[in-house]
Amino acid sequence: MADEEKIPQVGPVDVTKKTSEILPEGEAGDDGDERGTCWFNGAQYSPGARVCSGGVLLNCYSSGSWGRVGRC
Repeated sequence: MADEEKIPQVGPVDVTKKTSEILPEGEAGDDGDERGTCWFNGAQYSPGARVCSGGVLLNCYSSGSWGRVGRC
């Protein structure tokens, strides 16, 4: 059996810490070949990274924003 990817549980957004924009569901954040960085509660993530916040699976886009891509 293959190991499943471990997705960090990051909790809810802490408004006192740096967090990138979280786009509305169904809206894509890739806008070209930028190599942006996503932030969540002060932690830095590379494009393609996924985190779980409050049962929502978020994907870091190369634009530096988070997109809602499912449930976790």
